[in-house]
Amino acid sequence: MIKTILIEDRIDRKQYISLFKKHINNRAILFQGLRLEIGHLFVDSINNPTTGIFSLDPVHFVAGNPDTSTAIEFLRKVQPLQFVFIPTEKWSKQISTIWGERTIPHKRTRLDETSLSLDHLRKLREELPSGFNIGPIQNRHLDEIPSGYLDSIEKLFGSRKNFLKDKFGKSITFKEELASIAYPAFPYINEFEIQVITLNKKDFRQKGLATVACAEMIIDALEHNIVPHWDAANEPSIALAKKLGYSNPVSYYAYFKAPNSE
Repeated sequence: MIKTILIEDRIDRKQYISLFKKHINNRAILFQGLRLEIGHLFVDSINNPTTGIFSLDPVHFVAGNPDTSTAIEFLRKVQPLQFVFIPTEKWSKQISTIWGERTIPHKRTRLDETSLSLDHLRKLREELPSGFNIGPIQNRHLDEIPSGYLDSIEKLFGSRKNFLKDKFGKSITFKEELASIAYPAFPYINEFEIQVITLNKKDFRQKGLATVACAEMIIDALEHNIVPHWDAANEPSIALAKKLGYSNPVSYYAYFKAPNSE
């Protein structure tokens, strides 16, 4: 009999955090989410768990023993294009065993934020092109970003209103039109992952707007003792992170299941 237990509000999550200690990637999302008690936490035993799963759709973090019935059941039920972050190679092998040819490794790169320099970031902030303005994100700006990003914001933060309570997100506008936006990708307490978007219009590309938006946001975060993490999905993102002052890129793999071809 498969036994998977959802840890609900009445049960303190703190006792299960150590189960995920081997995770070194996307720790801001994982541990901030666990502490905030958002998403869903599943274990195979309330008192003596050996397998844990933290789900913040469409992202999942797995932990502990990948050979339990709880682990196997979860991996079988993962929907296509949902990301699974793993702590050990054993989980990678189990994923390949269960998903087979539908296993898609997705290369990502984490960077070190301890090398960030406020002096360097302040110089980057001064590179805002003439005619552009930078300030807090406004509700109307959310209507201008791609729908997939807006859907994610509303799902993760619960509502636009909740998202806009955050004061670290920055927007760059040109004649009231949104050009670029940087914001915390997930809810957080004292550290977050950065999401940045520059609108795909010829007047806004190749002007360093993403750099300025991120620099302004990171400065604000550091001055308030918030840790801004950077996890890159592609080479342009790595290059932007390095320009901002992040260092020591380390590649790793998350996994998703390809849609069924039938």
